[in-house]
Amino acid sequence: MSLKTDYRDDMYEGSRRWRLTQNEDGTYNISDVTAYTQKGDSFGQNDINATNRAVNALRNDKQITIPAFTQSAAPYTADIKVQHLKTTDAIELYAGLIKSDSKLTVEQKAEKIKMRRKYLNMIDDAECNTDGILTVTSYSKKPATEFAVWLRGCSEEE
Repeated sequence: MSLKTDYRDDMYEGSRRWRLTQNEDGTYNISDVTAYTQKGDSFGQNDINATNRAVNALRNDKQITIPAFTQSAAPYTADIKVQHLKTTDAIELYAGLIKSDSKLTVEQKAEKIKMRRKYLNMIDDAECNTDGILTVTSYSKKPATEFAVWLRGCSEEE
């Protein structure tokens, strides 16, 4: 989904002008009679909701496991099911600590991250061509085993 980026402000000559018309029940109707040189765009609930979904997706990180590739020759590919992932999501993979690492020593944590970064650097492409499926590809080397990484930019549950 692409967010609107060409909003325009109202532009008018002089100052705003309003016409008050008294109704039969004693209330007034207010009409805008300003001379506009450019009519602006409204920014409503659909706009802010779309913007908020896009902002929330920026930090919607999900832990995923990249499986060991089973092909005997490059390119190596794997499809990974990811709940709520959409083809329109702007995603990226990164290495970091995961929940199960919390009991490790500092040295063990450093070694885990080093290994994840090494394996992640073997991944040349990650894309979502079908909602809910992340396809990762390596064109040369393949990781020796499955490994956990983080996926950033995945849509949130609606």
